[in-house]
Amino acid sequence: MRILADENVDAAIVQWLRLAGHGVFWASEMAVSAPDPELISIARRESRILITGDLDFGELVYRHGRVATGVVLLRYRTASQHDRLRLLQAQWPLIEARVPGHFIVCRNNRVRIRPISPAGS
Repeated sequence: MRILADENVDAAIVQWLRLAGHGVFWASEMAVSAPDPELISIARRESRILITGDLDFGELVYRHGRVATGVVLLRYRTASQHDRLRLLQAQWPLIEARVPGHFIVCRNNRVRIRPISPAGS
């Protein structure tokens, strides 16, 4: 899977995704301080799934109609990088199977999946 990881995604998560064979473009390495609309455009243009902790992407997709290949919003309530990685690893099979064309919100004990229409609304 091709992924664009926002700057706020933990390095441990990026490393794990890469070790799992995913092509990860990490904004912290390649698009430092890029505005959110630019990141969503890069993800769409390169057919990448966007992984972020930033709530603004929900507004960009649903309120402003920005088209996205798929978005994973990480909303884990833990300060530990290790715990966030462990939670994502446990939820990843469901996420991976459903993320294209969907906006997925990951919380500690649940995953919410909502379709993204072609127009982004």
